[in-house]
Amino acid sequence: MIENNMKTIRGKRAMLHSDLAKLYQVSPEYLNKQVSKNSDCFPETFLLKLTPQELNAFKGEAFPYAFTEQGI
Repeated sequence: MIENNMKTIRGKRAMLHSDLAKLYQVSPEYLNKQVSKNSDCFPETFLLKLTPQELNAFKGEAFPYAFTEQGI
């Protein structure tokens, strides 16, 4: 499942927020809350904040984060 959901974003392999939530069997809202609450645990090497253009490219993605391989 992980490999099938990996995307290349800014030259890094990453998984969209909603796909990672499915992997961990939690709601995307719960995952978003944990990221907000523990932002110091997610450096740029672990978490990418998607630009509006990137969000547009991933239609249906409601959350502005993608997690890199290290962050997963």
